Amino acid sequence: MGQARGHPPAARGHEGHHGGQAQAYKDLADYATNKIRRPDLCQELWEKVRAIDPQDVDALRALVTFYDQNREWDALTQAVDELVELIDDPAEKVDLLQRSGIALQERVGDRERSVEVWQRLLVLDPENRRAGDALKKALIELMDWDALTTYFAERDRHSELVKVLEGQVGFQQDDAVRIDLLFRSARIWAENCDQQDRAVRALERILQIEPGNVEGARALEPVYSEREDHRKLAGVLEILLTHEQAPAERRRIMLRLAELNEQHLRNPSQAFSWLRQVVGEHPADAEARGELERLGGAIHQWDAVHDDLVEALGRVAMEPDVDVDAAQLAILLSLARILDTQMGRGDDALQRYHDALDLDPENREALDAVEMLYERSARWADL
Repeated sequence: MGQARGHPPAARGHEGHHGGQAQAYKDLADYATNKIRRPDLCQELWEKVRAIDPQDVDALRALVTFYDQNREWDALTQAVDELVELIDDPAEKVDLLQRSGIALQERVGDRERSVEVWQRLLVLDPENRRAGDALKKALIELMDWDALTTYFAERDRHSELVKVLEGQVGFQQDDAVRIDLLFRSARIWAENCDQQDRAVRALERILQIEPGNVEGARALEPVYSEREDHRKLAGVLEILLTHEQAPAERRRIMLRLAELNEQHLRNPSQAFSWLRQVVGEHPADAEARGELERLGGAIHQWDAVHDDLVEALGRVAMEPDVDVDAAQLAILLSLARILDTQMGRGDDALQRYHDALDLDPENREALDAVEMLYERSARWADL
């Protein structure tokens, strides 16, 4: 009747032996603590209790105090970890974790472990200001911006977060870190605080630090376009062009730069330079060639237009997926017109028209122009 079900006598006797031994040491430890007042002896006795029964709550509580007094920080934090798992009182858990967090952060300098402790404490007491401040400090020192963002986002404190991040820009020495902080700030201003102007200022600070930053330029392009800030838009487009490799996207950017310079920035010469670059990279592009002729004529740059078209004539055969004969014919006709009407070089114009007829013997424009040039120069025999 007296035997506990599920435990053989040997096991019971073993447990009873260790339980009695632990209690004997506890009695000695209590006596030493209250009467003898020898901290070294008290700590030794409590450690014997813990060695016999690692889950003895009284021993762990006592040892936390002794480890704290003796500045045995590693032992303290280990004892706290074990004790917190054994007790139920939230307030006691908070007090213990606070001791451990302070020891790790301020005494040991182990910020990574202190972060874990502060996070455990904040699960128990989300509004604990000391733990929150300590966690923020540790995360900033660790430059763990993701964890810092999570901390503030979980509390819907985005305005405070972005101010902390921007404040760190002035303290950090590494440009890459400063740029990362500004990108984070820009996203928070735009997505969480609905303050687009502040987001733009953060992105502009990135370009002040790194004038060629392509991500910053890409983020600012739609903003400047919507605001019709043509000068700044042209600046970021030039940055994007420097890093862009795709032919179609390069063409888009250069044509946009040409448009901005001609129509908004009152710089037709720069617009013409951009059109020349488009034609240089896309010799088969009839639209770009037409714009080059139009603007080149407006600013009296026919020599440059002529030279660019001659170069395009030689390079168009290298373009993929192009009707080479049709493209060369169009370029030859343009060259002939320019030579005749703008540069006064009738003989050269006549040769270009003949080259065009070699490609298309029935071309009406070339036939009519050849006839006109022969008549003008009274070359009746040739006619």
